[in-house]
Amino acid sequence: MSFDDSSQSASKALSHSQSMGRGCGCFSGLFFGFFILVGTVAIFPLFLFPFMQYLDATGWVETPCEIVSSSVENKNGKHSIAVEYKYRSHGDNFRGKKYRNYEVMGGSRSNLLKVVNKLRPGAKTVCYVNPGNISEAVLDRSFSPMLLLGLVPLVFVMIGLLGLTLGRLLAQSFITSRLAGVKNEEWRTATAIQEQSQSSQEDWQKRDWEPEPNAAGPIELKSGSSTVAGLFFVIIFALIWNGIISVFLFEVVGGWAKGKPDWFLTFFLIPFVLVGLGTILGTIYMFLSLFNPKPRLFISDATTMLGESFDLNWQFNGSTSSIKRLQIQLIGTEWAQYQQGTKTHTDTNDFYSEDLFDTDQPMEMPEGELEVVIPQSTMHSFSASNNKIKWSLRIKGDIAMWPDVKQSYDFTVLPFSVE
Repeated sequence: MSFDDSSQSASKALSHSQSMGRGCGCFSGLFFGFFILVGTVAIFPLFLFPFMQYLDATGWVETPCEIVSSSVENKNGKHSIAVEYKYRSHGDNFRGKKYRNYEVMGGSRSNLLKVVNKLRPGAKTVCYVNPGNISEAVLDRSFSPMLLLGLVPLVFVMIGLLGLTLGRLLAQSFITSRLAGVKNEEWRTATAIQEQSQSSQEDWQKRDWEPEPNAAGPIELKSGSSTVAGLFFVIIFALIWNGIISVFLFEVVGGWAKGKPDWFLTFFLIPFVLVGLGTILGTIYMFLSLFNPKPRLFISDATTMLGESFDLNWQFNGSTSSIKRLQIQLIGTEWAQYQQGTKTHTDTNDFYSEDLFDTDQPMEMPEGELEVVIPQSTMHSFSASNNKIKWSLRIKGDIAMWPDVKQSYDFTVLPFSVE
């Protein structure tokens, strides 16, 4: 069956779609790829290099030494141990100034003072000398738990990988746009749909959408999205994201408060802080939408075939006085998934769209009824592993200075009966 002879309001099928769908796929890849890049690059100086230096010092030779001086110094708002000691190795005298062979994040002044109090001038202790370079030594070669803070960039890598893996779901939830577009292989989708159409005409009675004996009659449609579930997801993401950023943000703010700002870290954090603010605003937006009036849609018959009609009744739980404009649309959506190399691509396209109801009159919004006709020249519902045709009723209520009412309700359209 072809979509070429569909109704006046129908748009082209997915196989004829342009490159619009590629945009969000590229954006999603670049966005989450940036997370992976930042996390991978940052983990080298923050953890891997210091950890390698720690491992290197574990093989250094223990040597007696004497403390010459020790103090806690402040450089650019960061506290560290400044120490000098003298030792003798292979008949020569040397002076060392390293406390550890690596630097770690964090460390309060009070904790560092406790270490310095044990390193008073004249105190006898041991240092560890590099056998490959006896002029190099450290006082402490133990592993500091603070070194584990350098693993924080792994969270960025995990977010990036999760975003790429669940890119389709994230796009549908937050960007509501298509993933990877079809390039030179768009014809595959059209071929697959044509094959499914021919086979579904023969065996539609056996498919999952076959109505139950008592399915005829008025039924209430269920929305395909949950505002509560979306709010929960956004809250979890916001908590994780802002919790990570706050670790670095406190350090930046502390530096500015002391008059010694870290300019590189400040500018580096700007895009991440903006994303964090976006998650907070998104949480507030979705929370406010919980108080919107809830639409309920009823259809007169769940066994509607192509070319037939059914009665649609809508009503709202809650006052609709805040809604300035109410729209109801009949939408036919084509979904296709295909393999291109080692990547799986997904594309969606609304092949049919019809405005059923559009009003800005407050008295017409709370409830109403109209007849919906399914064009016979379009495609009926079907579901396969790589191709789907879905029909839905979309309702949108525009609310000034507040989240809009947006819901989509799927229903099944059967092939017309061939006696």
